[in-house]
Amino acid sequence: MKTWIVLKKRKLIVLALPTLLTFSHLESLKANSASDFCPVRSDVVPEILTMVSEKIRANYKRISTWEGHGDVTIRRIYEGRRARDVFNQNIQDQDVRPSRLRRLSRATVDFKVDLERDLLYSKSYRQPPKYTNVESGKDLVLASSILRVPFCTTSVLTSEHCLRCSPSKIEGNSVLSHVATKQQRSKRSKCGTESVFDPRRSFIVGGSIWKTLSFVLQDVQEQGRLTIDGHELKVEERSIGDASEYRVQVPGRVSSDSYVFMTMVFSSAKGLNIVSAQTADQHGKLLQKGEWEYTQVDAVYLPSRLMKQNFRPNSGEVMYEKRVYLEDQQVGRPMPRETFTYKNLGLKNGDTFVDEILDKQYTYQDGQLVEIDKKP
Repeated sequence: MKTWIVLKKRKLIVLALPTLLTFSHLESLKANSASDFCPVRSDVVPEILTMVSEKIRANYKRISTWEGHGDVTIRRIYEGRRARDVFNQNIQDQDVRPSRLRRLSRATVDFKVDLERDLLYSKSYRQPPKYTNVESGKDLVLASSILRVPFCTTSVLTSEHCLRCSPSKIEGNSVLSHVATKQQRSKRSKCGTESVFDPRRSFIVGGSIWKTLSFVLQDVQEQGRLTIDGHELKVEERSIGDASEYRVQVPGRVSSDSYVFMTMVFSSAKGLNIVSAQTADQHGKLLQKGEWEYTQVDAVYLPSRLMKQNFRPNSGEVMYEKRVYLEDQQVGRPMPRETFTYKNLGLKNGDTFVDEILDKQYTYQDGQLVEIDKKP
């Protein structure tokens, strides 16, 4: 499970938001302790949720274009049948097939995003994955020479389609040719998966954070409070120096006797953006965890460090971990339209371009696509 648990609400409506509280007003509501989280009065909960939601959304909306460089490390553990399937697909035939398999993958990525036009360019330089037998600690040998060679994958996403370019022929340690595909944008397309690095996801915890808080605010305004089978919404605050932090715990029901609790912490030192989040069950067992650090670029808070983990409920073992380090980030720079076209995929003369939408095939030649006639 790679995604955050989503606390679903009954409906989505447009809310008339009340006037935001100022920090000076909230300061008067704080408890005496300057270090511990303390509950806030129930009558100011809607104002705090509104303030946090609007601050995060306003920060995000200040980003017109966004570019930078990232280092991504992902660790995951496969078990049982899934471990055997992954082993059979990726590992040289050996006598022992592990029931638990660890995969380590690393990549560096260059990205460009035009948020106003919903366009993404992502170029990932991927290192060969490393597989380990968890039981023995032995590193395993990759079956395919293609898997053992570092390579680059370039993707372009628009609101309607996605382009993806990857190696098609490898000899030794060299990539001889590439193939690019154009697909209708959908969850089933390769461009719509987590394999394409999209920095906009750093503002998502089960959904856009401001939308999640708006759902919570809706229930509070409609019912006077948010409670699920006796489990109530909790909003707390504390001071750390000149900064204020707000901790929001939202209950959710998985089944008639199973509940989850999403706890998020927001800091005014980071523009009220989220700095930590975790999801636990009713017994306090951690299911998911996230941490964020930020850098300020042209008055915009951008994530600089992200960490997300998923845990096995029974043992508490980390089953999935993703760490992202973002550098050289810039916002507001103009981006030519060709940035988000096939001309920026890195194709070389003779490479193949397949348009699955039009059911046509092309050869790339001198910056242009030359259609290949199909045989009758």
